[in-house]
Amino acid sequence: MMKRLAYFGLCAAMLVSGCGPSPAELRDRGIVEFQVGHVDEAEALLRQAVDARPAMPEALYYLGRVNYATGDLEQAIYYYQCSLDVDPRFAPARRWLTKAQQDAGRTGELLLFIP
Repeated sequence: MMKRLAYFGLCAAMLVSGCGPSPAELRDRGIVEFQVGHVDEAEALLRQAVDARPAMPEALYYLGRVNYATGDLEQAIYYYQCSLDVDPRFAPARRWLTKAQQDAGRTGELLLFIP
């Protein structure tokens, strides 16, 4: 755990100094962390990517996946819809949006803001 904190501290210091990873690199590392089950690390990296470049459909989609994995269906729906707002043709976001809405039941229907 201490190593992870030191890693994120180093990443933050590099970002502040201007020599840190690009938003695309942060997104890609976040996706890898998610795929190997490191949800917290994935979320931190993906949020950094989206903070630096908000119009990244893949990063927004994976933030949805992170929230879905942790059971926060409302946030998952939000991020899937944000991903589709950036790229309406991004099929994985549409599929997972449908799944999250179904899992959320009536609440999922009420949260829909993309037709």
